[in-house]
Amino acid sequence: MKSFPYGVPALAYLRPENPLYPPGVTKHLGKMKAAVISALGNSGLLKQPKLGLFCSVRCRGALILRTYEFVKKIPLGKTVMVSGFHSPLERQCLEVLLRRHIPVIMCPIRNLERMRLPPEWRLALAGERLLILSLFPARLRRSTRELAFQRNRFVAALADRVLIPYASAGGNTERFAREVREWGKPLLTFHGEGNEVLIGLGAEGIDGES
Repeated sequence: MKSFPYGVPALAYLRPENPLYPPGVTKHLGKMKAAVISALGNSGLLKQPKLGLFCSVRCRGALILRTYEFVKKIPLGKTVMVSGFHSPLERQCLEVLLRRHIPVIMCPIRNLERMRLPPEWRLALAGERLLILSLFPARLRRSTRELAFQRNRFVAALADRVLIPYASAGGNTERFAREVREWGKPLLTFHGEGNEVLIGLGAEGIDGES
């Protein structure tokens, strides 16, 4: 373990034999399934119902607002949100979730050693409302599209359900959504707004409910 200063919990390492090791990782990620997961925060969040959130940079304006409103209405104590929290909309959602004390699992495209933690993250860690997970080694220097894809698959493997607000026809998000459905994961999106692609894949339409 590696200790972080100022009251932040120690960095832990989850191996496949650990009872907290996410079964979805073992089930869905193939050769990555035996990877050691770096963990910072409340690992108990892994045992709670988890909703994965994926918001691409290219998203229709009305869907941005509906996603933001959805996150603002998630009932406290009902859902743990898991995401990379990398795109602009995902980062905005993270701010709302932390402010509302909604439990969060964050999966960055980086190793966790020497990671700089903003004050609001430290506060959430102290309140056991945040867990930061990573599959990536210390030698990682920069993120790439392939690493982002690996991280997204990791998030989806952790989640019990996956929310994708929008996917354009033939795009990377559609291909990712198809894989999620092939895994048998429940897929959620919003009605209308050109989301025929996701609805056609079997996504359940939602209208603000969690």
